[in-house]
Amino acid sequence: MGFVLNNRLLIVAGALDGSSGFILVDHHVPRHESVLHQRAVRRVRTIAGRRGRRAEAKPIHSAESEEAAQILDAARTVVVIPGYGMAVAQAQHKLREMFDLLGKRGVNVEFAIHPVAGRMPGHMNVLLAEADVPYDKLREMDDINPEMAMADVALIIGANDVVNPDAENNPNSPIAGMPIIQA
Repeated sequence: MGFVLNNRLLIVAGALDGSSGFILVDHHVPRHESVLHQRAVRRVRTIAGRRGRRAEAKPIHSAESEEAAQILDAARTVVVIPGYGMAVAQAQHKLREMFDLLGKRGVNVEFAIHPVAGRMPGHMNVLLAEADVPYDKLREMDDINPEMAMADVALIIGANDVVNPDAENNPNSPIAGMPIIQA
């Protein structure tokens, strides 16, 4: 906006905001993970427009809180897909509590991480690390997509575009060609 309005103060503020995001990722994400995130973002750019293999569609089911608890209790595998809405709601700590409760019941809970979910690449990893979610439970989109059809529950928390099938099915969509998590 600073360039559009020819306002030096806005240019400097925008540069500080952007660089602070990179510093945050660099500070909270170990070096080897930071390189992985950079590679993942490049991969998203290069595979945009390609269509992945899609599993057979499963029915979508909405539920009230009691029924949702029963569904999660009966599940053996739950994949949580966090997005920007989770970050805004600061729900990562509640997700960690749910992870712990389900884990005590023998439910395998994993987190599907889209490389560009959130405000910046690595944002979901940083937030979940802040809540002490074990790193081995965070799965990159390309790694978890082939296994999504085997999950009992896909729990989407504040994510929209990263799971939106319109990206694959509608060439006129604003997100057409963007790789998605196959929820």
